[in-house]
Amino acid sequence: MEKELQMREMQQFWHMLDQTLPSVQSCWDRKVEGIRPDRVEHVLEMGSSGERHMLFFFRDVWFGGGKRDQPFDVIEAIRVVDASQAHIIQEWLAAPFWP
Repeated sequence: MEKELQMREMQQFWHMLDQTLPSVQSCWDRKVEGIRPDRVEHVLEMGSSGERHMLFFFRDVWFGGGKRDQPFDVIEAIRVVDASQAHIIQEWLAAPFWP
């Protein structure tokens, strides 16, 4: 039962990731189900503030939150990202999960 829940939450994560910005999508490797540090670094250095906020959001969902040097700030993110990206965050807040 728990394995089914984990698989369902992983599928939810990939579905949510499919709806975000291509630059943020590129930070995850589906084959190994992990983060691509080189792409994360690229978004952090070259991405817009909206891209960085979405990266932080997905990173914290992926890792289940935690203390970070660059934490996700939901208030700032909603203020900065466009409506389609804000909708992703809002949907997750309404029914949070962690893959």
